[in-house]
Amino acid sequence: MPKALKILILLLATVTIGIYASNIPQIKAKITPPKNEVEITKPQKPSAQIAQTDLQITKEGQVVKGQNSSLPTLYIPGDLKIEEGQKVEDKNIIFAASVAGLVAKTDFHPASIRLLSKDEIALYETDQTVAIFSSRKSPDQQVDSLQQVLAASKIEGTKLAKIDLRFDKPTVTFK
Repeated sequence: MPKALKILILLLATVTIGIYASNIPQIKAKITPPKNEVEITKPQKPSAQIAQTDLQITKEGQVVKGQNSSLPTLYIPGDLKIEEGQKVEDKNIIFAASVAGLVAKTDFHPASIRLLSKDEIALYETDQTVAIFSSRKSPDQQVDSLQQVLAASKIEGTKLAKIDLRFDKPTVTFK
């Protein structure tokens, strides 16, 4: 094979390899030094007063010390020991505290909260109207439904005895 042909083949091979190599994505590593950032968190607002104690519970289940007569009283099982600074692990208690925090922004003003079963709670208003919630459903959705029922009741001028929010459509009992 003539020398000129070998050089031409070598040149074509080099150009072809260059074209293919330019289409391969390049990985570039960027190393950044660690940042010394301080995370500032707001103190959590209590949503319920734990019965017969000077302790309160936040929506997240954190137990804090304090007395606030405007918060609903949460009745918890007697065998459950709760201390200041503790993070409650019981999902039903956390659900009850979460619902209490959400309901605080509605026209329903509960005086007390009771755990009915492992996944149901009842909120009792001062006039003894009761709202029943299920932890199997979204608390936000149930509170929205509660507010709609309360608004309709106010427009119609009816007195409510019981609002059961455990079902797809709330069940309402009148006084």
